[in-house]
Amino acid sequence: MATKEQITAHVNELYRNPSGVEEVIMRCFVNDTEQIKLAEEILKQYGKNPMSFPTLMALMQSSAHDQVRQMAALLLKKKIVTHWSKFSSKDQEGLKATLLLSIGNERIRSVRSTIASLIANLSKQLYQESTEGTNPPGWPEMLQFIAQCAEQKQSEDHRELAFILLLELTDMVGDVLKDHFSFLKVLFVQALNDPSPKVQVAALRSSGSLLAYLSMEKDAMVFAELIPPTLVVAQQCVTRNDETSVCHVMDVLADLCNSPLPIINPYLTQAIDFIIYIMRNNTLEMSTRDSASLVLGTLAEFKPKALGKTGRVPAILRVMVELIESHTGSAANALFTYEALVGCGDQDEDYDGPNTQSIAQSSLDQLALNLDKKYIFGPAMEICGQCFTHANPHTRKAGVAMIGVICEGCNESIRMNLDQILPRILEAALDPEPVVRECACFCLGQLSEHCQPDILEYHEKILPVVFQLLDDATDNVKGVSCYVLEMFCENLQPDTVRPFLDPLMRRLVKMLQMPKRPVQEMSVAAIAATAIAAEKAFIPYVAGTVALVSQMLMIEDEERLTLRGRALECMGHIAIAVEVEAFKPYVEMCMQSASGSLKIDNLELHEFSYTFFANLSKVMKQEMAPYMPELIPHLIKEIKEDEDDKVASSSQIDLNPEDDDDDDDASGSSIDPEDYSKMMNIRTAELDQKKSAILALGALAEFAPQPFEPHLHQVLEALRGSLNSWHTEIRTETCDALKSVCNVSLSVFHPDHAWGVGENTPLHPHTAELTAAILHLLLKTIKDDSDSAVVAHACEAVRDILERVGPVALAPHLNDIMQLINLILKEKATCQALNIDEDESTIEESENEDDEDIEGVGNEIDLYEAVADLIGGLARLMGVGFSPFFDEFLPLLLKKTKSSCTSQERQTSVGAIGEVFQEMKQGGARYFSMVLPALKRCLKDQDSRVVRNTCFCTGVIAEGAGEAIVPHVMELLQLLAPVFQKAGKGTTEEGLLDNAAAAVARIVMAAPNAVPLDQVLPALLGALPLKVDEAENETVYGCIIGLMKMKHPAALASMPSIMAILAKALSEDSIADNVAKEKIVAGLKDQSMADLAPQMTDAINKIPPELAQILRKNLSTSQ
Repeated sequence: MATKEQITAHVNELYRNPSGVEEVIMRCFVNDTEQIKLAEEILKQYGKNPMSFPTLMALMQSSAHDQVRQMAALLLKKKIVTHWSKFSSKDQEGLKATLLLSIGNERIRSVRSTIASLIANLSKQLYQESTEGTNPPGWPEMLQFIAQCAEQKQSEDHRELAFILLLELTDMVGDVLKDHFSFLKVLFVQALNDPSPKVQVAALRSSGSLLAYLSMEKDAMVFAELIPPTLVVAQQCVTRNDETSVCHVMDVLADLCNSPLPIINPYLTQAIDFIIYIMRNNTLEMSTRDSASLVLGTLAEFKPKALGKTGRVPAILRVMVELIESHTGSAANALFTYEALVGCGDQDEDYDGPNTQSIAQSSLDQLALNLDKKYIFGPAMEICGQCFTHANPHTRKAGVAMIGVICEGCNESIRMNLDQILPRILEAALDPEPVVRECACFCLGQLSEHCQPDILEYHEKILPVVFQLLDDATDNVKGVSCYVLEMFCENLQPDTVRPFLDPLMRRLVKMLQMPKRPVQEMSVAAIAATAIAAEKAFIPYVAGTVALVSQMLMIEDEERLTLRGRALECMGHIAIAVEVEAFKPYVEMCMQSASGSLKIDNLELHEFSYTFFANLSKVMKQEMAPYMPELIPHLIKEIKEDEDDKVASSSQIDLNPEDDDDDDDASGSSIDPEDYSKMMNIRTAELDQKKSAILALGALAEFAPQPFEPHLHQVLEALRGSLNSWHTEIRTETCDALKSVCNVSLSVFHPDHAWGVGENTPLHPHTAELTAAILHLLLKTIKDDSDSAVVAHACEAVRDILERVGPVALAPHLNDIMQLINLILKEKATCQALNIDEDESTIEESENEDDEDIEGVGNEIDLYEAVADLIGGLARLMGVGFSPFFDEFLPLLLKKTKSSCTSQERQTSVGAIGEVFQEMKQGGARYFSMVLPALKRCLKDQDSRVVRNTCFCTGVIAEGAGEAIVPHVMELLQLLAPVFQKAGKGTTEEGLLDNAAAAVARIVMAAPNAVPLDQVLPALLGALPLKVDEAENETVYGCIIGLMKMKHPAALASMPSIMAILAKALSEDSIADNVAKEKIVAGLKDQSMADLAPQMTDAINKIPPELAQILRKNLSTSQ
């Protein structure tokens, strides 16, 4: 390689004798790496002086070699902006004229494209100077040249050139040439209808890029009419096998769907038909079909109402079934995250890209999550019903798969129809074809995950079928059935799972000993879920399980380290289930495995270890002390380490390659696609690891506060830094950890007494300082963070801290908190802002669109629920003192009870209003008339959860309003009556019945003389005893005993029924706690009941003997 001095001498010689430049350029194309490197370095240095321009311009114009002309244009492109100001005005005009002449005369397409890029670079500079007022207006000759080229009827090359130039100038056109939009639109329409395919494609790419660039600005509406001809050209591109152009159109459509403006709305039907045409076209590459799927998902996410109104959802669903049906690989593997079980042995299969089933799944998932259920649930059920009875097993598989995929988004609708849907899935689980059984397993797992708690009512039907699946001859079915168990069992109560525990564990232990690692992993996960459900009933199985799992805890084989992590995770769940004494013999073994795992270079294993520490701390509590001096500094170091540095060092990829020149345009990214994929996988693993480390710190603070306290300062500093992480999940986990850290000082330095409503209970100075610091961090996050999920977690953390510490923590931050709540309720918080200016997002309604079609960026229900909970928490702290703030919040909450809002919003709103009234008691009476219309509306809601919360709200406001409800008593009772008539079996329905009973009880206590108790009391008694909501025991039974004390005729007439109900409430199977039971007994023994003793005795003698015995036993004990 030549020295720097030799290169400089060569460059100087070229300035003196320019004829040698062409020979140097030609050396860039020889088959000699050293020669190429030397030539490139010489040209790089040569181009740094503007003296190079005349020679390079001449070569670009007239060299006989195509590659020389192109390289000269590329060298000019790199430096033209840098050197432009060094030329005289005359020379500048000459250069501009030469550029236009050169591109007009150039015969070779690739050279024309490079010159076009050069012209675009200069144009952007000239128009920027024009807008800044430093030079005359832009480059009008260039625009005239484009117009002339576009009109060259005899030369398709020139017509194509016009749009190649416009493509290169996209951002400049969008920013500077708004006055020319109407003219440009005419050019684009003309070119999209051009007889030449290459002119059409050039116009397609240019107009599409402009539409995408302007998608967030109202000026883009001028170009909306280009969408139909664009789709026509794209269809022709499919015929010509030009998939690159098709994918370009998909990118444009995605940007338009993402826009809050209705640019694409008038043409949605055409766009949807083209999208599903691409998705189902099996002559296209799968990546092209996948790009169409991504557009459909984007459309569902950002324009759900407009999509629903097209009426094309049923057609989309039929195509999704067709795609799932056509996939012949693993039935469930493309549908959820567990790895494939067939043919993998102990090696992971390489990911081979999307397939028809996976692209259908992603689209279905987005449709179900975002569309109003009236558009998707009914059509989906009709299509699935047709699939279930089809002779083709892959069609049956597709029907089952569709229900499984839409389960998360349509969970409310599915939950309300479980009695019809579940039998079909259980039938499919016993289908003779393995592909159908495997998909049925996936679907059962989805139902178990997303239809809680209602699905648990069917455990007697589900678990026997799952046992059969665990014994299936097909490994895939066995493995995926573990997923069902994991999702289903973790929510079961010990009494429910106990009868099935022995056969279940026998099967899981057998599968645990199978040689295939993925089956072992899924078995371990299912055992963990079973242990959580069984709780102490799992103790007899601990020794046998640990004997097998412990062998996995010390795995060092790199290919099996995930199994080691899963085993450690399982041990953590077993610890939680059986509690400290039963688990103590295994603690040291597990800690050695977890600590040893941190020394292995495997990010996922580290994550499992941190999660184990978090779970173990819940069990060991203060006994974690011996491990914390070493563990906490390690976690702090993990949290503080910068993830970007770690990714760069781990992947050994140069993310910022050194560049000593301004050659940004010389080439694309220097990062190889495989390296980039590796980098992103490592980045994800690093983030998961850090998130788990934060989780572990939070758990240690929560459950072992005393030994944690010496580390508070360092932990707080680490968490302060992680609040600034670029990744939302790190920030959300940090918010959760901060509330636990705040509790440390409160636990160590106990206040003298518990706080009372509105009381400023003195705090230890250390607690006061720590609480103030953490609240400051959280409130700043609520104010400034741009992600709604982070803000939701911050709101939850603030509520938790305030409820633990009391009103004294609220006082310094009161106004800030109230203002932030107000902003969120008005949807004006930082995290709710759109990425465009408000004035640009507002457009006039067109004849075919209403304001519902200017759609936002997704559902903010988690944030709304969090701020609603915070409002309830503030009412608990302040009592009636919350009233001035509630005056402002109530109208905003009531807006979300309208039928146009989602069921979650309605449910959350009435629940929050009810919680406030419960805390404000009589202070809520003045709001009765304002809230009454919402109560009437929501008691008729189709969603039982909305009705349930409304029952609660109705009851507590009636309780506080007292006699003020008298004029409305009959109307409220009539609205509540259907609940008693329709409520059936199921946890949700029983909870609804409990809340309705409590509402009636509160109305009775508030205005007993206004209630026709001879009609109401039998209905109330028929709903008792309470089945689910133990919080309402005192309300309901207090009301009944109160009526007895009043010697109300209706109560006296129902004495045997009342005695039977109270006996059930006092039984061991009752959901009433000891406090509620003591109050029932005390009420029956009250002196005011003495003269009712004969009637009570007579009533007790009339009820079943086992119930009578319960009452006699309780009433015979001394007071």
